Amino acid sequence: MLPDFAIGPLIIRTYSLFLGAAIALVLGVMAWAGEKRDGQNGLAWVDACLWALGTGIVAGRLGHAAIHWSYFTDHLLEVPQVWRGGLDWHTAVAGGLIALAIACRQSGLRFRRLAAVLALLLPLGAALIYTGCWMVSCGHGREVASLADYPALAVAELPDLYG
Repeated sequence: MLPDFAIGPLIIRTYSLFLGAAIALVLGVMAWAGEKRDGQNGLAWVDACLWALGTGIVAGRLGHAAIHWSYFTDHLLEVPQVWRGGLDWHTAVAGGLIALAIACRQSGLRFRRLAAVLALLLPLGAALIYTGCWMVSCGHGREVASLADYPALAVAELPDLYG
């Protein structure tokens, strides 16, 4: 596990590094694909993806707050605090796709072309993000009673955030 590392006075957070790498990879490929596949300025594709990303984050947070409404009724000021953690991926994807469709319509882009490229990139981005999460011990899944009950590659003895 590699939670954090320092380069001189700069502290690099591993999860943030992998998250940033995933976003940069997706946006970079989308810019390239916009130039090659559509013959248009690739930045229009990047703009549409940034709208989708921002809207997906907001929708994911609102979905998380709706699911855990019993907590958020007493802590309403925490609903917009995305940095505290908690996004629902279902509403994030739905919100992002809706925003992407609207951005494509307003920009004159072809939604199917963008979605086709994103369909290939999003699993790769998700794998990078999960790798960052795995490296800082924040998302391993549920605890099992015995490692012997599962195939060797399906389970592992890993520390959690608290060691």
